[in-house]
Amino acid sequence: MAWGANGWEVEHSGVVLPISPRVSWILRALSTGAQDVPIQLEDVNRQLLFWGQPPVTHKNFRGIIRAIRFRVPGHVTTSRGRGYLWHPCTPQNEFERQA
Repeated sequence: MAWGANGWEVEHSGVVLPISPRVSWILRALSTGAQDVPIQLEDVNRQLLFWGQPPVTHKNFRGIIRAIRFRVPGHVTTSRGRGYLWHPCTPQNEFERQA
C-alpha cells in the first residue's frame, strides 16, 4: 500500500483507490503503528490530535474500520479486547497470493 498523489487516495496492488479524508487519517494512524502491537481508539485519537485532526468517537471508529476493510481487504484484523492490527502489503498476505 502506498499513498496516491492526492492525499485522499491509496494505492493498493497497483490500483489507486479513492478514500474519504477521514478514512485516510484513520488509515494513516493504523498503518504507522508497530505491526505486532494492536492499536486502540485511544491510540488513534492521540495520533489524530498530534496531526491536528479532531478525535473520532467509538461508533464512528467502528464504521471507519469497516470502510478500511472494504477498500483494502485483508490488512486490518481484530485482536479481541486489545484493538486492531495492521498488516502491510507483502507477498505473504493471503490477499496478495490470491491476486
